[in-house]
Amino acid sequence: FPQCRDPLLKRDANDINCLYTPNRLAKVVWNPVQNEAPELYRFIQHFGLSYQEYSDLLEIYNSKVKSEGIVNYDDIACTWLKQKKKENSNEKSITIYEHKLANLPIQGKPELYIGGIFPMTGKKYRAPELAKVAQMAVEDVNLNSGILSSHKLVLSINDGKCEADVVMKRFIDIIKTKDTSRFRSTVGMLGPACSDTVEPIAGVSKHFRTVVISYSAEGSISSDNSNDYPYFFRTIAENKQYKHAYIATLQKLGWSKVAALTQDGAKYSDYMSTLQDEFQNNDIEFVMNRKFPKEATDMSMYLRDLKDRGAKIIIGEFYASSARLIMCEAYKSGMTQKQGYVWFLPGWFDDRWYDIDWLRRVKNKTEALQPENESASFISNGGTIQMFEDSEVGVLPPCTTSEMLQALHGHLSLIHANFAPDENLVQGNRTVYEWKQSLKQRMSETKHDYKNAQRKSSENNIDMDFKLDHQIKLNKYSGYVYDAVWLYAQALHTLVSKNTTTSYIQNLHSEQTVEEFVKIIKNMDFEGVTGRINFKGRPSRLSNVRIIQWLKNTSNEIFEHDIGVYVPDYGVEENNLTNHSDGKMDKWNEKLIRWQTLDGTKPLDNPKECGLLSAFATKLDIECQLAITVVFIIGFAILLLIIFIVFLVFRRRYEMKMQATEDRMRALGLLTPMSVLALDEWEIPRDRVVINRKLGE
Repeated sequence: FPQCRDPLLKRDANDINCLYTPNRLAKVVWNPVQNEAPELYRFIQHFGLSYQEYSDLLEIYNSKVKSEGIVNYDDIACTWLKQKKKENSNEKSITIYEHKLANLPIQGKPELYIGGIFPMTGKKYRAPELAKVAQMAVEDVNLNSGILSSHKLVLSINDGKCEADVVMKRFIDIIKTKDTSRFRSTVGMLGPACSDTVEPIAGVSKHFRTVVISYSAEGSISSDNSNDYPYFFRTIAENKQYKHAYIATLQKLGWSKVAALTQDGAKYSDYMSTLQDEFQNNDIEFVMNRKFPKEATDMSMYLRDLKDRGAKIIIGEFYASSARLIMCEAYKSGMTQKQGYVWFLPGWFDDRWYDIDWLRRVKNKTEALQPENESASFISNGGTIQMFEDSEVGVLPPCTTSEMLQALHGHLSLIHANFAPDENLVQGNRTVYEWKQSLKQRMSETKHDYKNAQRKSSENNIDMDFKLDHQIKLNKYSGYVYDAVWLYAQALHTLVSKNTTTSYIQNLHSEQTVEEFVKIIKNMDFEGVTGRINFKGRPSRLSNVRIIQWLKNTSNEIFEHDIGVYVPDYGVEENNLTNHSDGKMDKWNEKLIRWQTLDGTKPLDNPKECGLLSAFATKLDIECQLAITVVFIIGFAILLLIIFIVFLVFRRRYEMKMQATEDRMRALGLLTPMSVLALDEWEIPRDRVVINRKLGE
């Protein structure tokens, strides 16, 4: 429009170009457009009309009205955009549309944010390397032209310290950012890591319509109803799925009597109640679930209860600090596999959690050098995350490492298969083995930097071996983190690829967007580095379960070897999950189990300690008192039988003697059927009897 004089000055009323009210050209945008369709808002913000363009548009409008009499604004706009426009005589003629498109501000790919919550620091659980894995996954997604090519993923890293309050604070920081456009572009949360911090986040997320995907929290949450936590998912399988693998394992081993020892108040062991129900439904006697408080240090009472109840197969779910105390007491109480006890212990403990001698040296040295400070975190991660336990050493039991190894020799564990077979192809058209090698290269740098930071932050020069020169061992949760990022990426790619949902990406927290996004995630089914990932209406994916045995070697270490693999039915729906027959024991070789009993045979699940009557009571599965009663009755019956037999023998001998006498008398004619026995004929006359006597008699 032509320039007009300042409105405070007197204007020419005859100049129609400067009549403000009828000639004002303004952009009017509905307020929700700015929040619900930011891309459209930015386009309107940068779009403008020159005076000549506006005049041309009005001329087209007037001509259309005169010629056709019907106003079709879409046709008018298209006709105007297709008009040729020349910048100058030397330039090629282009349409107004091409001109406007070329002059829009150049912008990069729209960014989509993932709020990552990792256990970077803290006194409890540390795994800073998981953040590096997430960064690697984001980089791989952005470099892959076939996935989410029109957008760029950005990861924000937040330290949750695996503390419930800290995790909640980080969640609020991500949600309540001052940049509202960033919140609209925040895909969801990656984390938290620990079971005890999951439920609050899962519950709050539905009020902010924010998806939460945890990569390592296996523990149960209060409700199995997906409506209570509609936006919560996990790329790691829930430990509640162990119940089906336990049933299959016990049936393979022929055991039908089991007990449990769990730590009270731990989310990880909450699945024991459902496990007990499944055992009873499958004719497996669940003796008891003996619980103990976290602060307990004397475990003799709890083990004595199990021993008195005749429990031989024991499932343990507790922290490593408690596991040290329990297995030391088991060694002293004669409750190891050598004495016929079989322990199922968690498989996620640190690599050297049982090395009491090493832990005691480190603890004593550090306490001497740092008397005023809190105990530092001594246990080397060793490529694993202390998911459910304080990394502080805590109270050490009165045992040596050698005694601990004897107690642990032969125990069993059920763990999720953390990685798919090395030959499996994953995203990026590479094998799992190639992915591991690529990750190890990055983890080597991260571990070196992390250990250097630990050394620098220490106020005293502590001579500790951080094993930097040892072979890098991947964190067992690395694959779950990587697959969680790819789950986000593939779900977003599906969302923007559909014509009906492309615009949803402009506000990822609107009701329709979140509902569609969650629906897409539930229908996801792909092969990740941890295996097949699908949900089928469940908040947690399924995964294969490895049955392993731990044995000690000559280097005073324990190593694992596989006994079997339980494979669930990945096609089963959530409401059919209770039927364990849907899964199967895909691989099983009982011959690989090395039983540590004195005779090398498999321990019994119901032996009775009744002295000489132990074998008898065990065979009949009865208590010792009843066994004694039964044996007494049987012995008394046998005694009566012997007396009766002796009586019959003597009677028979008497009858045989009488029969012989009778036969002799018959032979002498003394006993005939027609006569009666008489001795008259054998009498001697008195006068024929001579009695010789001596004088004086």
